[in-house]
Formats: sequence, structure tokens, C-alpha cells
Amino acid sequence: VGGCEGGGFGGGGGGAVQIDSLTSIEASATSLVALGGAGGSYGGAGGSGGTLVLESPIVTIAGTIAANGGGGGTNDLSDSTCATYGHLATNDNIPAPGGTSSCYASSGGAGGTAAIAPEHGHDNHTSGGGSVGRVLIRTADGTFVGPGPIFSVVKTLDTLQKI
Repeated sequence: VGGCEGGGFGGGGGGAVQIDSLTSIEASATSLVALGGAGGSYGGAGGSGGTLVLESPIVTIAGTIAANGGGGGTNDLSDSTCATYGHLATNDNIPAPGGTSSCYASSGGAGGTAAIAPEHGHDNHTSGGGSVGRVLIRTADGTFVGPGPIFSVVKTLDTLQKI
């Protein structure tokens, strides 16, 4: 299941990917798995990051995995020119900024990353950022090699079960 859409005119949630192998899975140093949420529009909240499931006896991650949340949008129902979209999720550890109102000194909340929680909207003309996504890694011994230089996702580890 992918990430959730933000509320109101919210940004779309990040995607979902599942990779299974009977031998091994390796994400090389140049690989990028990007499952980020979209920014909210017209006062909508940012979409949350998506989900990655990796199941194999051995998992090695030397590349980037990012499933950050999108930034929240701004809005003024009486003047649509004030509305600005939140930014798309980033593929690093920096939160996606919320939209900045052209009519008010306020902005939507930034999206969440693995290290930083999403922000609330800053007033009644803005919405909050989306939450960071998740990765589930199932291996033979419940561990994996890595993570790579950018690993902006909440991880859960588990062992493979024989059926």
C-alpha cells in the first residue's frame, strides 16, 4: 500500500514497491528508490511517503532510498491568487518546504523525513506536510548491509519465514 493523500486538496501519496528474490537484492551506490509524496494545493496537506518492501535472504543497500512527505499548501478562499502549492518530496534528508503565501506572512508545513517530523500548517490559511514513508526489510537473519548515504525512510526489520 502506498502513502496516503493529504487532506483537503492534498498532494498524492508516494508509491509502493515490493521486491522479492530467492538469492539477494542489491541497491548499488548509484541507485535511487524515490517514493515521496506530492505537495498539497489550495490549502491541502502534503501527501505522505510511500512503502518499500524488500524480501530476500541477503539485502544490500548502498544507494539512496527516500520516501519523504510533501509540503503543505496555502490558501485564501476569498482570493485564489494567494494559494501556493507545497513542494514535492525531496530525495535527500531535507524536508520539502510548504507553499509560501503571497498574501500572508505564512507558509504550509514542511514534509517529514526519517529524522524530522512533518510540520503543522502555520495558520488557518495553510496545511501541514506529509509524513515520511516506510520500508520493511525481511532477510534470513533479520539484518541488512547498509544503509546507503541517504536513507530517509522509517525502517522495520524482520526475518524470512519458511512456509
